[in-house]
Amino acid sequence: MKEPQFILPTFNMPQVQRLIGWKPRSFYERRLHLLVLMLLDTGCRISEALSLRVEDCDLDNLLLVLNGKGMRCYPVPVAACPWLSISSTLRTSSEGRNGFSRMFSPYSRNSGN
Repeated sequence: MKEPQFILPTFNMPQVQRLIGWKPRSFYERRLHLLVLMLLDTGCRISEALSLRVEDCDLDNLLLVLNGKGMRCYPVPVAACPWLSISSTLRTSSEGRNGFSRMFSPYSRNSGN
């Protein structure tokens, strides 16, 4: 007997536009917004996005190098919208490049404001 396939619900276009258009105010909101933009744009797994490092971001070629399942690295092209947030974060972070590397760490206590 064949098992029924369930189709997972997805966001509709107005919901996606609301997520993209949201304006973060604090460090934690900027961090969340950047994470949501990356997930929407690349379709990567949450663990792949959370393990992203500065060295994995190629701002010139609009590429992310993600570490996938089985420690397999693969390049993923992204749109310009998340890159504007990433480059802004790199420029405004009080800790510079290290600040971005720890930006998604749940143990980070950086206020970032």
